[in-house]
Amino acid sequence: MALEQRYYFKSMLSGVFSCVVLSAHLNAQPIEADLYDLSLEQLGQITVFSASKAEEQSTRAPNIVSVISRQQIQWFGAINLAEVLERATSIYLTGSHFYPQNITSIRGDLATHANNHVLLMLDGRPIRDSITSGEHFSFFKAFPLTAVQQIEIIRGPGSVLHGSNAFVGSINVITRKQGDLNNEIGIQGGRFGYQALNLNQFHEVGEWKLTGHVAVSQEDGWPFKAEDFNGERKGIDYGEKNQGAFLTAHNKKFSAKALYIDSEADFWGAVTSWGGEPPAEDRRIASRRSMVDVGYRIPLTTTHQSDLHLTYSHMEFHHYNYDTESSDWLAEANHTWQPNPRVRWLFGATIWQQQGNSHSGLRDAPIPSFETTWSNLYSELNTRLTDSTAVVMGVQINKIKGLNTNSVPRFGFIHEFNQHWALKILHGEAYRAAYGVETKFNILITDDESNIVGGLRGNPELEPETATSSDVSLIYHDKLRDMSLTVFQSRQNNLVARERAADNVIDFVNRDELNSKGLELEYRQQLASTWFAQAAYTYQTNSLKGGPDDFTLVPNHLLKMGLVYHQADWSLGVFDNYVSAAGDVSIRNPNTLDVNPTASEYHLLSLNANWNIEKLLGLKDQNVTLSAYIYNFLNEEVNQPEFVGQRVNTLPSTSGRAWYASVKFRF
Repeated sequence: MALEQRYYFKSMLSGVFSCVVLSAHLNAQPIEADLYDLSLEQLGQITVFSASKAEEQSTRAPNIVSVISRQQIQWFGAINLAEVLERATSIYLTGSHFYPQNITSIRGDLATHANNHVLLMLDGRPIRDSITSGEHFSFFKAFPLTAVQQIEIIRGPGSVLHGSNAFVGSINVITRKQGDLNNEIGIQGGRFGYQALNLNQFHEVGEWKLTGHVAVSQEDGWPFKAEDFNGERKGIDYGEKNQGAFLTAHNKKFSAKALYIDSEADFWGAVTSWGGEPPAEDRRIASRRSMVDVGYRIPLTTTHQSDLHLTYSHMEFHHYNYDTESSDWLAEANHTWQPNPRVRWLFGATIWQQQGNSHSGLRDAPIPSFETTWSNLYSELNTRLTDSTAVVMGVQINKIKGLNTNSVPRFGFIHEFNQHWALKILHGEAYRAAYGVETKFNILITDDESNIVGGLRGNPELEPETATSSDVSLIYHDKLRDMSLTVFQSRQNNLVARERAADNVIDFVNRDELNSKGLELEYRQQLASTWFAQAAYTYQTNSLKGGPDDFTLVPNHLLKMGLVYHQADWSLGVFDNYVSAAGDVSIRNPNTLDVNPTASEYHLLSLNANWNIEKLLGLKDQNVTLSAYIYNFLNEEVNQPEFVGQRVNTLPSTSGRAWYASVKFRF
């Protein structure tokens, strides 16, 4: 199909999509609130935890928060967390030749392929490693998706309560509670040799509630083809194997969680070159991560409560050139004083003990063994001046070994005009200190004639990154709809980025100042008794002080629309993720080779259908669901900027059209 015909077809399809939404909206009638697992009346009262380390209504939280519910995941479909997150407001999912699909860029932020500007959390506990604190592709691919109850996405700084990495945003995956769990097993298969098995179990032993989630998947791989900086064009299949398990146990005071994820995937290599050893078809990366968290809640009095957590995390990363490993202990204690419903004062402390090292592969071990300690103190006061007005003030003081003590504050003003309209005015700061790979890494890559063709050098003199952000958000919600308009701006300083030196080696450096601004529109509506629609639009732009505009290369426009029709026994969901054209890598490196397709605009359209067939099978005590899911229905070629090495212009980033079918048994 010619390019003009393709985009005429896509424009016509988007027009039909918009007409269906408008038609359903014009025919919407008030309905009872219990027709959905999560109605829009309840949506206005969604409770979130991430913003204040306490449950509160999302409209009153001192952050810009979006929530993806389990119901939405079921309606629109997905095979992993990555596909769920790329539909979220202001998130641009990307990666590199080294870390495919590793980045959840929020609001246009994109410095490197380590996802260390967005803090990932699991039930409020941070997922960290002291090597990169940003190697998350295994979590996006291997975490059991059926364990998710909701995903809280904070856009804006969160360092006051959550520390380093909560720089431009945070993602908190909340897992399912015992009250909505069934024992279930699911089997899935699809294109590119995809196979998956999911198992969920729930047990109650005395006062203890026990849950278990296991997910295993593998895929032969979609065809990845690109031209390297030597002019050679080849291709490999991007296959992967994933294993994930998540176990929980809790009673009224104690909680224990254990996570294991293991992801192995094909990738292009350490540099954008088909040459060298091992052969391209034998290049694989593997990430194995485990985390154990033990918590104890102490309800001292009716107005005082303490929470204690001890978290151990272990990470192993395997690559043909080298392996890395980290072991981290994180201890946290906080105390909440709430003398009355209008005042809540939280204060706490964390200590993070880090250990890291590396092991030789084809190259010498690039990171020497190290140990270090980071610690912080934090406090936040949330005061309701009136029934409709609240003020939030917080600060964190952090100390990182070898660096000066610094602090980051935040301030929030929240006013509810009436039961429908609310205004948030937020201002906050964030920080991120450099990790082991940025300060200690040292590896040089040479060709057969011992010429340096690449490599990476750490910089022990790196200063912490800092960010200052402001948000103004106007919110409307009622029984049928939930809408918001947010305007944001931020300034980032001392950014740790990668810069190719004259000898072709990439150095870690502190950049100058990056300024970003934009707006976000969000909309969700219960259109009629069988219709649900949602949409989100983001515009962002950024500029490097004294440098070019749109320096991060992230597209300026993101438009995400979903529509669901459902009956008691079946549902059909369609979701269109439109991404405008990304920036040109030549903005960063004028010598970039323009050898691969341009990073043009694209639509990632997906379709998902669910059908409960227990009545058809004559079953009474069991529930059987058939699902059919199509990803990239329009078979778009998605090319994204190669923003790390910057030797070639783009890389293909996702498969063409892919289909999946599954059956799930609940018992």
